[in-house]
Amino acid sequence: MSAPLPILTPRRRSRLLLRIAAGLFGFLLMIGLVTLGIFTLTDTARSKGWAELARTLPEHKAAVRRQGIPLTAAQLKRSPPVPPDQNAAPIYLQIAAQYEQIPVAVRDVDNAALRAFNRPQRAKADRAAARKILLRDAEILRLAEKAVQRPGCDFARFWEQGNDARFPEFAAMRHVAHLLAARARFAIESGNPEAALKDIAAGMQVSNHVEQNPYLLDLLVGYAIEAIVDRPFLETLQQYGHRSDVLAGASSAETVSPRTPSLRHAVAGEAFFACNTFRLLRETPEGLPDEIEKTWLAPIAARHREDALDAWESRTLAFWCDADRELKAASGNLLAEHHGMKRVRERFAAQDLEPGYELTAAFTPTFDPFPAKTMQIAAYRVLRQQAVALLRHRLANGQFPDSLSDLPEKKRIADPFTNQRLRYRKTDTGFLLYSVGVNFTDDNGDDETIDRGNTLDLAFRYSR
Repeated sequence: MSAPLPILTPRRRSRLLLRIAAGLFGFLLMIGLVTLGIFTLTDTARSKGWAELARTLPEHKAAVRRQGIPLTAAQLKRSPPVPPDQNAAPIYLQIAAQYEQIPVAVRDVDNAALRAFNRPQRAKADRAAARKILLRDAEILRLAEKAVQRPGCDFARFWEQGNDARFPEFAAMRHVAHLLAARARFAIESGNPEAALKDIAAGMQVSNHVEQNPYLLDLLVGYAIEAIVDRPFLETLQQYGHRSDVLAGASSAETVSPRTPSLRHAVAGEAFFACNTFRLLRETPEGLPDEIEKTWLAPIAARHREDALDAWESRTLAFWCDADRELKAASGNLLAEHHGMKRVRERFAAQDLEPGYELTAAFTPTFDPFPAKTMQIAAYRVLRQQAVALLRHRLANGQFPDSLSDLPEKKRIADPFTNQRLRYRKTDTGFLLYSVGVNFTDDNGDDETIDRGNTLDLAFRYSR
């Protein structure tokens, strides 16, 4: 038989509660002291690291200047400026003003309809919607036709505004590309490939225009525009690639653009943009980068704000200096640019836990896709050029070559992802031509979509 439980008198209950409270207080005090100790050690380590890096800011600014990287808005301006009668930018701003008059909800519906019409499997409703949009935006198209006749494009942006800078032309120029692609598709369907190629060439020129500006976002928008008009170009080849006049039009400089995308030109404005962002933060009382304000580092950074901002700016400039050196060393070889930028990212990522590298995780992923995107758009360009060369070979010889080795050497174009010739396979009804794509792996021409809208291979299947 078990012993009876002791009677918990009021006095005993009070003593027990006091002991529990004392133990809990001691435990919480210990946790608090440990936390305070960790915070103090972290504060000391971070502040010391930031102070050391802050002293390197003048050195990194000098390095940026030596490499010719712009650090002021004046250095980003064109020299000599684009003559007014050759500058397409004012016309695009007119287009942007008209486009912004369309309600946002309507624009969203229009974009979805135009994207759907630009796909191979399009419904009657997509066709009807695209035709309606083309009729409504006839004035925008008229202005676009005027803009693409001008060789230059300089928006003379107010870079000093930093994150408050607006780029209304981006959405408007993409809309122009969708309109041109839609009109080209209607021309293809109506048996007028010449008109289709004219609109495709205009779309390529819109892409050329936006890529003239030294900013990564411009490059990305230019890539998006070129991808939009790439689809009707390939469809024109699919439908009319047996005609010599169509191949002559497709080979023109306006349509199959020979230019190589310049990642180095696009990053030219990034160092200035970063410095300007830090300048604006210094002018804002208690201002810290958004990426820091949301983390446990915020109170420590607030206590040592001046050193922290200088340290982060120094590291940011070091990143862009390093990037510029790698891009310059690559001499326009896109695969070398990719590997060079990978080395830059790895060097900085390896130190992202150290003082001064806290923003690496914020700006490095933003830049990550660009080298691969640059190779991707270049791959689309060489696919178009190689496809035209193959179709010309059939016109001249009555059949497609058994391999690309049968083409003249100057007609064999390298895949930017490998620096070797594109993959090619002759089929019973035509050919399969492809680049290995962003995974750098030959997937036998499989263009199944993988992450971020990318495909395994970048493929063009011709069958006629």
